[in-house]
Amino acid sequence: MKHCYWPPFKSTEKCMEAIQNKLNPETEGKPWEKLRIIFLRQYSTFEMAKEGKKEIIEYKERQTMYAVVTLQESDEVMVVASNWLSPDKKQCYWPPFKSTEKWMEAVQNRIKPETGGKPWEKLNINLHWENVTFEKAKERQKQIKEQKEQ
Repeated sequence: MKHCYWPPFKSTEKCMEAIQNKLNPETEGKPWEKLRIIFLRQYSTFEMAKEGKKEIIEYKERQTMYAVVTLQESDEVMVVASNWLSPDKKQCYWPPFKSTEKWMEAVQNRIKPETGGKPWEKLNINLHWENVTFEKAKERQKQIKEQKEQ
């Protein structure tokens, strides 16, 4: 297991400056937090590291296809396509379809939120879990529903 030190600064700009300038953990007299990390790759420049981060995020997004969420308004636990989630994963686009079959088809085919001719509603959610397969997401949905009922 590898470790890294994280700067104690509150502002994002100050943290980024510390990382870019390769400040030592003892700098400015404040203790830096020691974090356990999973080391993926080392880059020779900060710009290359930022590009590498983008690639990793894009790869992860391609691997995550479904999410299990609770709709805050109705407290229903649902499986949705992960591409329906907002970037902060606190909201989810909801299709305007009335039929359960059409809705389920939209989830399984991961159709884009603007599809269908009608605007999609944005609902507040609590994200529980994300996974690659629809079947695994359905299993997790069932587990969460059972926990809520207890």
